[in-house]
Parts: sequence; C-alpha cells; structure tokens
Amino acid sequence: MSTALIFADNLAQKQKITRCLQKNANFSLQFASSTTIDFAQTSTPSLIVICLLRQHNSAEKLCVTLKKATSTSHIPILLIQTQMLNDSRQIVDAQLVENFAEQEFDQVIRQFTMGY
Repeated sequence: MSTALIFADNLAQKQKITRCLQKNANFSLQFASSTTIDFAQTSTPSLIVICLLRQHNSAEKLCVTLKKATSTSHIPILLIQTQMLNDSRQIVDAQLVENFAEQEFDQVIRQFTMGY
C-alpha cells in the first residue's frame, strides 16, 4: 500500500483530497502540519499533496525544500493553490487550483501511479 502525505490548512479541501485519494488508489493517508517536513523525510511517502491556501508562500517554500532534499526529491508533489504558479515545473510535479474538479485530481493521481 502506498502512502500519501497531505499538508493542508483547509478542512474542506482536506476532506476533498482524502475522498479523491481513497477512491483512486490504495493509499494510506498521513496528515502533517505545514511546518513539519520531518515525516516526509523519514517515512518516504509515495505522493505528497500540499494545499496551504492561507499560507501561499509557505506552500511554495515547502515544495522547494522537499524537492531539494535528497530523501524527498524523487517523490511526486501535487500543489493545490488559489492560482497556478508560473514556471512551477522546478518545484512541483503537478498543480491544481483550489476549486479543482475531482476528475482533474483523478487524472493527476493516475499519472503519478503509472510512473508519470
């Protein structure tokens, strides 16, 4: 079973992400605070979802930190924010806007689980 690590600061989004992941793949879900990346670096999840809508800059910094760390640089990161980032390919593997359709989320997860 794969593990998805979710950083989220919005309960509704957290529930939507959880629902989408549970219907898509055989994921064990772990939740982390926006300030704690130790879990990602020690547990090696299969996927990281970052949805920090109230902490836009923190979300981007977290992505950069995770992509630069040797232990997490290979893990796919899905960033969900209020607007798309320009030139995000260096810090995330995929991104969605906060009002994403579940079909869009499903497509991203399928790409990640097929090896991208």
